[in-house]
Amino acid sequence: SITDGAEGEFYNDEYAPRVVINVPADRPGTQPLLITCSDPANNTSESVGVEYVLDNLAPLVGARQSRVSINGGATATSRRTVLLAITAIDNEGGSGVHQMAVGHGVLDCGTAQYEPYRTELSWTLESGNGDKRVSVCLKDKAGNIAQVSDTITLDTVPPQGALAIV
Repeated sequence: SITDGAEGEFYNDEYAPRVVINVPADRPGTQPLLITCSDPANNTSESVGVEYVLDNLAPLVGARQSRVSINGGATATSRRTVLLAITAIDNEGGSGVHQMAVGHGVLDCGTAQYEPYRTELSWTLESGNGDKRVSVCLKDKAGNIAQVSDTITLDTVPPQGALAIV
């Protein structure tokens, strides 16, 4: 049999080399399972405890949570190459963020090309002066996705003026 040790039994049937069970979706995080085997003569093994992680929530976004910052939060830059600081925070008890996808503007996280998560990334902004948005999709090990973004103004035109001495 397979139980959660407290509230319910998930499997109690004939021997099978592989068993698929449905666990409660309303209890995310790390949960225990107790596995006990018995034979037709009712000889029963000692219970063996294992844990599973139910992660059905996307990584957290917002202040002091997952975010991306361009050049340390600067509002403007004169160079197209910038440094992205990427912070990824999964929900308490979550499976952990392990992949990211980065793109210009708004990114379609469903079709984006993912790479291993990193906390820093050198990035080249699109050409042309003006506001530039960089988006990052964060994916946890359970496949849940969240998107964060930041904007910076690219200004490559040096200031001009004249000096008159009177």
